[in-house]
Amino acid sequence: MAVGNHVGGRVADRYENRGLILGYGGALAFLVLIGVAGGNLVILLPCLFGVGATMMFAIPTIQVRLTAFAPDAPTLMGTLNLAALNLANCLGAIGGAVALDAGWGTLSTVWAGFVLTTAGLLLYVTTVARVKPAPVPVRA
Repeated sequence: MAVGNHVGGRVADRYENRGLILGYGGALAFLVLIGVAGGNLVILLPCLFGVGATMMFAIPTIQVRLTAFAPDAPTLMGTLNLAALNLANCLGAIGGAVALDAGWGTLSTVWAGFVLTTAGLLLYVTTVARVKPAPVPVRA
């Protein structure tokens, strides 16, 4: 997670949307690998690292984008970011619990995460990624 956050911060400073799209896209690839071959520890362990790194790769882009929408309220934007991340954690746990309760097995939780991550990425690409923040007025 620390590696993803560090590299993702550098990408967020240079590119408007790339960090989130690459981060969540990479996480989706790792989730597919886990879902297909997660029973093998040689595959599972590096993929778990990959999911953590790629998910955190996306977070700085989210923060930079939010701050650009309200440059005079960076603390509020940071709070909204953390609240949204906590909501995502909650929804992920619910998705995993539903998959387990359905009797689909332990690795079914990965597919629940895949569906939720895909939904979030599609929502971002079809809405937020298209919106440009208002230009910051130059103060004399």
